[in-house]
Amino acid sequence: MKTKLYFLPTFIISIFLTTSCISEIEFDGDVQESLLVMNGFINPDSLIKVHLSKSKFFLQSDSDFPVVADATVTLFVNDQEKGILNYTSNGYYYYQSTYIPQVGDKIKITASNSQFSTIESTTEIPSNPNILSVDTLNFKTNMDYIINYDYYNENSEPVKDTVGLYISEEGDLRIKFKDNIKLTNYYRIKTAVKNYFDNDSTAIIYTNGYSDDMVFGGNEIEDIWDVSSYSQYNEFNDELFNGKEYTLKYHYSLYESIYTKKTDVETNYYDYSNPYYKTETKIPVKRELLVILQSISKDYYYYLKTRSASENEMEFFSEPVQVYSNISNKIGIIGSFSTSTYSISLP
Repeated sequence: MKTKLYFLPTFIISIFLTTSCISEIEFDGDVQESLLVMNGFINPDSLIKVHLSKSKFFLQSDSDFPVVADATVTLFVNDQEKGILNYTSNGYYYYQSTYIPQVGDKIKITASNSQFSTIESTTEIPSNPNILSVDTLNFKTNMDYIINYDYYNENSEPVKDTVGLYISEEGDLRIKFKDNIKLTNYYRIKTAVKNYFDNDSTAIIYTNGYSDDMVFGGNEIEDIWDVSSYSQYNEFNDELFNGKEYTLKYHYSLYESIYTKKTDVETNYYDYSNPYYKTETKIPVKRELLVILQSISKDYYYYLKTRSASENEMEFFSEPVQVYSNISNKIGIIGSFSTSTYSISLP
């Protein structure tokens, strides 16, 4: 299905722009009943959880989706029933038992309650990707002081003071990895910065990233929706390098503010007498760039591709893109992924 854009005659557009009244267009179709929506992403060595909610009619203005707290959610592993997922809060159900997902496991999850009939979805956990090396190019780091100009001392004299650091950095990466020749593989690339502090605590900040690598421009699904090669979720497949080593081009950037004095959440002005100001942070003693390569399931891949196409489509009289679903009633997604991480020391 090609995305279609319909153009109106100039005189009709002129009428739209110059008219001063607003008319309501009544909907003559049938209001659809709510459906049970199930979403979840499963990866090895972590607890299995899914989220259940109710779908809403598209003309409803409320942005919140009501959660479902009284469903029976059942886990099957390799066609064997494992048990029930327990409800916790905010629509989330967890499998709280000894089983931990493993690479190659086929996971099926079913859900139902008194209002909805049973829905189900199946996914198979892919193997971990094999990162061989990561090279950095054109690496840049800039640091500026965050200055507070609006603080007054006891004599009501304006004082400017340094209350933190503003860090911006960016670089080009060349990520070399080995693809599995046995089957079609699907990937997603992300980067993050991990900060280490002198009290043994850590914090991970995900970075911005994009790529003009050819793997993002040659996927067959783009011929269906006729979108550009830009991929906001950085997902791709192995169509161009199946079974071979490949070096992926990727650019990342990070903008981070570190406040070394207590500052106001809204204004960033600091005042030691105000107990509601956010706690000061410390300068990291060590920093690492994490290159995160994920092998993702086919369903997860098509979900990201269609979601990206849907969010980037031209809204002016364009034909909508339906987001991919592998739930039996076509609402929601159960996907899976495995992750490999490569660390690089930063200044």
